[in-house]
Amino acid sequence: MRTLCLYNLAVSSVKNIDIANRLKGRLHWGDVIFYSLQPKDISCPGWLTFLDEVSKVLIIGGDGTLHHTIQHLINKPVEINLVPAGTANDFARWVGLFLNPLKSLDQLENGKTIKYDTISANGRHVVSGGGFGLGFLVADNANRLKKSHKWTLLMKLTGDKIYSLLLVWHSIFARNNTCSFRITDNEDVRDYISHACVFTNQASIGKNIVVAPGTKATDGLFHFLLFKNPSCQSVLYSLLKIKMGLSSKDRYQCRQEVNKISIYYNKRVPAFGDGEVIPESEHWDLCCHKGALNMRVPEKFNGL
Repeated sequence: MRTLCLYNLAVSSVKNIDIANRLKGRLHWGDVIFYSLQPKDISCPGWLTFLDEVSKVLIIGGDGTLHHTIQHLINKPVEINLVPAGTANDFARWVGLFLNPLKSLDQLENGKTIKYDTISANGRHVVSGGGFGLGFLVADNANRLKKSHKWTLLMKLTGDKIYSLLLVWHSIFARNNTCSFRITDNEDVRDYISHACVFTNQASIGKNIVVAPGTKATDGLFHFLLFKNPSCQSVLYSLLKIKMGLSSKDRYQCRQEVNKISIYYNKRVPAFGDGEVIPESEHWDLCCHKGALNMRVPEKFNGL
């Protein structure tokens, strides 16, 4: 048995993890090949040369690192493990992984491997969730800040609340980003004007904000949530209702469980998935891929 360990030193917390010593002597991982991820690995991953030699891939990083890695592991017979070391760690929180690296390793060793669905957005696979409009502005702004000297200071001041603060900022101060679009679901065609859409494979995002109650990660369906609010400020109010468990009383929310859906915008728009930017397009095909990943999760995970 061999494991390919991918670690992202661009994530500051990874630098404080003694990866080799943490895995030393642990039979679950067998022989370990260590690979330090570089920016060039996003477009041309050098670690793929080791893939045929291993049965497990251990990713030490955040949602973005996981996102870029799974693009090359769809329908592959390799087990995927994640030690959360990012900022939001949305996927890790959802499946119940501890944010402490040593504790999460213990969970993975005593966990279970399940067939996990992905959502493809114009061919780009997403493991947790993504969307358009206001959500994209937040993800894009966060990614830009991470590349600046301001990020370290902001994280010290706000911690993982940075995404919530960016959401409030863009809701209040963002320019009008309303888009008209048409959705086709089988033979059903509907026209909308919206500030935000969300597609997700997990019930909660942003720690404890339940956006898709009842959603499962292994049923071949994903949750599509559309906000028909008249303004970005109104979207923020709807999100507060979701957090308070009052979404059923919000007339601006339109939600459904689907296997696939097509969206036709009146202009080219970008999207985000797992916090990463997906190139803009006028036409978006969203599709669920049932059991596309062999994902290792804690034994107690029940979002099946």
